[in-house]
Amino acid sequence: MGRDDREVNDESRPTVRIRRDEEVAPVPLAVEAVRLKIRTRYQTLPNATSGMFFAAQVELGESGAPIEIVGTRGIEAANLVLDADNRLLSGVLPAEGEYRLEIEAISRDTGGEAVHTRWVGTLTVNPDPRSLWRDLPSEVEDPFWKPDVASERQVNGERLLLAASKRGRSHAHSGGFRDDDVRIAVDAPAGWQILVVADGAGTACASRLGSRIACEAVLAELPGLIAQHLEPNVERLAARLAERTGGNEVANALYQSLVRAAFLASKAVARAAEEAELSARDLSTTLLLVVHRQTAAGHFFAGFGIGDGLAAVLDLATMTVFSLNAADSGAYAGQTRFLSDSEFSSSTRLMERLRFTVLPHFTAAFAMTDGVSDAKFIAESDQEDGGVWRDLWNEDLSRSVNFGRMNHHAQYELLDWLDFWVAGNHDDRTIAVLI
Repeated sequence: MGRDDREVNDESRPTVRIRRDEEVAPVPLAVEAVRLKIRTRYQTLPNATSGMFFAAQVELGESGAPIEIVGTRGIEAANLVLDADNRLLSGVLPAEGEYRLEIEAISRDTGGEAVHTRWVGTLTVNPDPRSLWRDLPSEVEDPFWKPDVASERQVNGERLLLAASKRGRSHAHSGGFRDDDVRIAVDAPAGWQILVVADGAGTACASRLGSRIACEAVLAELPGLIAQHLEPNVERLAARLAERTGGNEVANALYQSLVRAAFLASKAVARAAEEAELSARDLSTTLLLVVHRQTAAGHFFAGFGIGDGLAAVLDLATMTVFSLNAADSGAYAGQTRFLSDSEFSSSTRLMERLRFTVLPHFTAAFAMTDGVSDAKFIAESDQEDGGVWRDLWNEDLSRSVNFGRMNHHAQYELLDWLDFWVAGNHDDRTIAVLI
């Protein structure tokens, strides 16, 4: 803040009356035949951002003293409004640039003497960072190309499944590819729902292929594995789980289905790498999957994942959140684990990755890559905080997406929601939701 006060007395010039709504140049005034002090005050306002709300105090007259505004210049051009009583300028700022603002006001000092203040403010408006991002198309001729966005909607009875995946701003800025992928599926006869998301490693040259192959392989293999290892006993397993027994039996059935599907996906990725004459590392990707089935005992949920991201089921009625994955993160930001044969060498560690529960009711289940979870859950503890999830659902997601089963545009609304702005978070964003 810079301020330079100058006071000038001038008795030789006549009194000038100024209408409140006129823009004026500085002139000496007299009020009620009282000798008038003329003070010019300069102030540099805090930098602002184009298109964003701005508010700042102006150093105008004695604090708390009544003040009469007799003229302004540049205030309206900057789309600002002056609250004289509170000495506050505020508004949503227009295009970037430097604005010179002037205010003419009359007040009285502590001694009752009238004071004419000419306030001159300098305001620098920076461009909105969002306007600086380019959106360049990816190379369609690339052998591993896939669309820069993807979305899907499926309805199964009372269940609504949505999926949306969008290339991150950091990739779009340079014309890069979408490395994330997503798949959803419903098995109407048996009543199973499947959510799968994958996040290709940004440092791997063909991770976009790895994430696609991993999702496709899970969707190809998992329904048959569920039919063989879960469906025949799901009612009994869910009932025992609801009674807080039978956990080992459930885990074994999930090992033969979810873990096996992930293992087969890793094999499919390795084959794709070999066919493309690349190393498996070039196709590095995370993998996160969630399954659901309604049973007589309640809603049976299970999840498994390798790498980061977040899977969970939310019940707003009880304000509870149940995590459906054990996220991997390294000592440094961005570090994680990826789908590979080596991740399947220890059955004990694989069992620890399984999550399952039976709930009497639920609001929604989610599987999302870290482009969403890192932006919406700032602290790791937020991921299990029912209040954070409630706000995400009520104040954020549901305000952007109509989750009604008859809304045939829901997947596109979810895709648009992925454009939310969080400074420093510009990675690919992918989410699958079961309502």
